[in-house]
Amino acid sequence: GISAALVSMANALSDRGVRVGVLTGAEAVKKDPVRQAQLDRLADKIPIVARVGAMVNSSLQYHARRVVQRAQGAPVTEMASQLVADAYATEHRRVLGTSFWTASVEYEGYSEFWADLVLAAKNSGSSTSIFMHNDIVAEIKMKFPWMERIARRYTQFDNAISVSQDLAKINQHKLSSLRAVGDLTVKGARNIIDPSRILCLSELPLDSDIERWLEGGSNLILSIGRLSPEKNHEFLIDVMSKLCVGRDDVRLIICGEGPLRNKLEAQIRSCGLERFVMLAGHRDSVYSLMHRSDLFVLPSLHEGQPIVLLEAVALGSPCLTSDIAPIEPFRELGVNMCELDRDRWAELIGGHLDGTNKLINPSTNMAEYIEESITEFSTAVAGGGLKSE
Repeated sequence: GISAALVSMANALSDRGVRVGVLTGAEAVKKDPVRQAQLDRLADKIPIVARVGAMVNSSLQYHARRVVQRAQGAPVTEMASQLVADAYATEHRRVLGTSFWTASVEYEGYSEFWADLVLAAKNSGSSTSIFMHNDIVAEIKMKFPWMERIARRYTQFDNAISVSQDLAKINQHKLSSLRAVGDLTVKGARNIIDPSRILCLSELPLDSDIERWLEGGSNLILSIGRLSPEKNHEFLIDVMSKLCVGRDDVRLIICGEGPLRNKLEAQIRSCGLERFVMLAGHRDSVYSLMHRSDLFVLPSLHEGQPIVLLEAVALGSPCLTSDIAPIEPFRELGVNMCELDRDRWAELIGGHLDGTNKLINPSTNMAEYIEESITEFSTAVAGGGLKSE
């Protein structure tokens, strides 16, 4: 989702005359076909700078980096900190030379290395920004404890940005509980999508195995997301066990991969839901599935600004999500929200599929949303906005 959002924003800015470049790691792209496919979507006039090779450090800089890494975020001497900063400044010049960019943005926000490399852009006069695509404290507690080390760097950036105003408030409030973060102001700038591309891809045929599995005109519920704790797929399978009592016309497809696959497969077997629930993994036909679905569901425990939900809205798919604060702005787009109560979800989904109590369909002016979001991004990373060439 983050890579897709980056590509959409880069293309949109480039279309509006802004000079945009994308910096990435050559080895990471080489090993990841999904990332390669995302970068292929960039407009031809957007340069891709691929970092190759290792950092070139003096022996003192090398040992200072080791000291900082072993400290795990604890304070180190001023000399060690300066040596590390000098090392990243050297690396920045090695990779980007003397090129000047008005704004340097660490868009992913999940890498200590890239955070430090972007911070080094200050030496060339760039404004520096880092994005938060989720509730960072929740991420630290549930999945990535090492992210606290990145959080400690936030105040060094000119701008710390979350992907919605609501999420910005959540992160600003919760990050204040981390003593090392200190006084932090978090801005908000929403992600965007490419609606025309999504509409085009939604016309593609479904994969043959899914077509066979859905034979008989079953009602299709779709969920898309990494198979990890915060996506709360266990809750969704429990809802299906209630929903399928006395009915045979409902199917749930969950697209995505992750560490909970084996656990979720065991839960499906123990509930006797093999005929009703499919863990479909990664699919190229995901937008066709979204277009075909009778309901898109997202029962997450925490989120940032889910791109997949924005895509479902663009396709006009009825949506039901958990009632967590970061998703609250989606109510204005026609998304249905409900507390995470299994009986209530089963009731709402059943009523929608039966037609006795239809959930509302999303409705929004996507072109207006995109223009507003581009302005938010431009203002957040460059103050007065990014100028056209």
